[in-house]
Amino acid sequence: CPRVMALADARVCVLLVALFCALERQTFVLLLACLALAEGLWRCARGAEDQPASLPKQPLPPPSPASTAAGAADVLLELAEFEAASRRALFHDRGAAAEEEGSAASFESAAALVRALCEGVAAQGACSAELVSSASSSSGATPRLVVRPEAPLRGEFATRSRIPMEVHVGTKGMSFQFSRSSTPPRQSLCPFQCSCHRDFFGPASGVSHPWVELTVHLADGSLKTFSACRQAFPGDCQSMAGLRLVHAPNNRVQGLDLHGCAAILAEKDKPGDVSDGAIVRDAQRQGALGAIKIGGGGSMLFCVSDPVQIPCLAITEEDGRILIAGLQHGPARIASVVEHDQRKSVQSLRCVPGSVWVWIDGIQLHNVDGNDTIARMVGASNVFEHISKFVYEDYFAFWSQHKDTDARLSPEESKLRRMLESAMSQLQRIGVASNAREMGKKLALGGQNFQYVLNYARFSPSKVDSHTTCSMCLGDLEASNGSSARSSSRLVHTWTSHELVYLALMGQCTRVIAFIAPSLWNFLKCINAEYFPWEADAKIIVKLFTACTGPVGPVPSTAWQQQDPTWRIVDEKNTLGMVTMPQGRLLWTRASDGCVAPVARKTVQENFAGSLWWADLGVGLLCCGPPSRQF
Repeated sequence: CPRVMALADARVCVLLVALFCALERQTFVLLLACLALAEGLWRCARGAEDQPASLPKQPLPPPSPASTAAGAADVLLELAEFEAASRRALFHDRGAAAEEEGSAASFESAAALVRALCEGVAAQGACSAELVSSASSSSGATPRLVVRPEAPLRGEFATRSRIPMEVHVGTKGMSFQFSRSSTPPRQSLCPFQCSCHRDFFGPASGVSHPWVELTVHLADGSLKTFSACRQAFPGDCQSMAGLRLVHAPNNRVQGLDLHGCAAILAEKDKPGDVSDGAIVRDAQRQGALGAIKIGGGGSMLFCVSDPVQIPCLAITEEDGRILIAGLQHGPARIASVVEHDQRKSVQSLRCVPGSVWVWIDGIQLHNVDGNDTIARMVGASNVFEHISKFVYEDYFAFWSQHKDTDARLSPEESKLRRMLESAMSQLQRIGVASNAREMGKKLALGGQNFQYVLNYARFSPSKVDSHTTCSMCLGDLEASNGSSARSSSRLVHTWTSHELVYLALMGQCTRVIAFIAPSLWNFLKCINAEYFPWEADAKIIVKLFTACTGPVGPVPSTAWQQQDPTWRIVDEKNTLGMVTMPQGRLLWTRASDGCVAPVARKTVQENFAGSLWWADLGVGLLCCGPPSRQF
């Protein structure tokens, strides 16, 4: 029975169990045998199609044929030694059995990520590896593995995974080091003690203490303090002190004198296709120097994530009613805005027992489409100076006008366009494709320019079930190169993080998103799980960063899908849609020439052997007998 359940998902199991109950046992087994034969014949008729290999498993597999280029075998040998030495160093102390067990599972997931990245890089040709012993002689010190490719490499995620990023590794290489402590082997304060990640956190980070306190001087002379949160975009919220408060009923700011004032706007009065950024911009055009948004999360607080150019605070709907009632007695002014940094409390929540860190150097994550992003098209060449001047509706208007005429936005040229087209039928079905706010949001967030560095990955036992979680901390490349200038990459990440808070707290809708887009949803949770209490499945993250083995399924009829080398990077499935062979989602190429690694092929006999799961399922149910009601 366990073997059967591992082979079929829950929905198909229900169908097969129903058939098993309705049919005689021998008839049911005969039906499964016929299906197995039909699938085998179908595979043979399809010919020697490109087939994926299975994902890497423990222990470290021997070098594959794709890894026989010069230096690749040495990389795998150094990798095996690095993993063994790190395991010895991390688990020399056998105390605290429960924590030891959790750390062991976390280490295996961390080692799987390192292995996937190293094997993908090694398969691209000549590269070297070096195992550097820790300079520290203290107990538990771990070695560092450095892998240097001969040429710069680029990793492209499968189009239908819908991740608008690319992985880049330069000739200086990438390095890895394991640790069971949150203290990095190099001096790094990110993200809990630095200045660059401060705006990533907020009320949704998991602590009860206020991040911002808004104090208002009412007409009767009293002071009223509200818990608040600030906007994601840069702005000096403390400059709002002294501003007169003006309520805009139904968010109608036209005709109001807002010069030198802070406009009070309400989420409940906002149409479904209008963004916060558009309403705040209208208030700014009437002379407002700040804005206070009421509601949007019920009793919960959310940062204002939309692009805005003036300081903008958010308060709960209940506090908003109290504030508006206070205005009935006369004018009120903002007395003060005080911000609190609660990241130390957040850090204690994230560093759970059993965690293992992988400290990483040399891996970068860049935006797709190079310099031909929608952000540059909409905002001219200086992205950072223009990024907050455009709201979601502006991106949608530009897209609607140019998507069919500008070659840079065509599916042949734009990776982002191909990702959107892969989900267009679903977007049209739920009305998002024609919604200026929602579609513009996807275009704006997916079409920005950014360059991140991967600082570390943390693997921890889940707090809700038995799986292992993964969290990654990204830094911006400009800061890592010593630049003190304000970074557009950092701004884009802050913007994206706070937009995701809305999706992560939508209950049933969130579960639907996780079901229809597991790769994208887990990846987004992974790169933001240090800021918010989200759990990304480590298995899915490792699969995303595992090199693919080749296209699967029939060749598409659309020309641009045929030209997309990652369109058919999906799991191998049988005729009932169940996964029989998974594969990674990362296509590695040399950044200089764009060449694609050779694809492994399987024989017709191996294709036919892939259908044996039907026989296993039939034998399993035959041995188990009729299912019980608890099943």
